[in-house]
Amino acid sequence: MWGEDYWHTYSPTLGCDTLFSCLAYTAAHDLEIHQLNTVAVYLNSNLTEEIYLQPPDGVPTSPNTVWCLKKALYGLKQAGLEWYCTLQSHIQLISYAQSGYDPCLYACDPENFIVIYVDNLLLFAPKKQLTHAKVELARRYEMHDLHWFLAMEITCDWVAWMITIDQ
Repeated sequence: MWGEDYWHTYSPTLGCDTLFSCLAYTAAHDLEIHQLNTVAVYLNSNLTEEIYLQPPDGVPTSPNTVWCLKKALYGLKQAGLEWYCTLQSHIQLISYAQSGYDPCLYACDPENFIVIYVDNLLLFAPKKQLTHAKVELARRYEMHDLHWFLAMEITCDWVAWMITIDQ
């Protein structure tokens, strides 16, 4: 309904201080980093409110027809927030707790945590546990490996205990 939560569309985004702190922590504790991208994020999120729209021109429909959306669409004001809420509930369902400092940081324990930026995720975990975390996340949504996160290539050199960021 126009005027009711119409302007409530803010979706939290990852702070760069959180990202760099996680990278430093990872290097100091010999953790692995894995980068993931979620496919068709907005189409995976259910709407929490009823939204109606008129069919686009050229679509054969009877006069005065409106469609009730069941899923978020790209370009919808609420799409980012709906996706964030959907992903947040899934991450919490697989035993990760949201940080009180940054709403895009989730930790399962001191060696297993996730940071999210819209549809991109960074998993931090010991090598033996990384595959399990990736399987749990991909159980509900189609995900692909990334080589870049926010236009940065993050590489690890475990011999030198260094993480390099290239843009």
